[in-house]
Amino acid sequence: MHDSWVDPKEALHECGLKLIEEPAGGTYGGIVLAVAHDTFQDGGLDTFAAWRKPASILCDLKGVLPYNVSDLRL
Repeated sequence: MHDSWVDPKEALHECGLKLIEEPAGGTYGGIVLAVAHDTFQDGGLDTFAAWRKPASILCDLKGVLPYNVSDLRL
């Protein structure tokens, strides 16, 4: 789980979640975009493309990305 706005120590203490500082390139078979932070919007498609494996799934829960980019969208 990655969120550049969240303090990793606080996430671990409050929620028991261990955050990673920076997602590793080309290693994720599925990405769920669950927040609409500017950092994700500004990084745009290049950010998600760098993180994804080929034939991976990108789910945009916040409707941040264009319709034709995500595989699933709420």
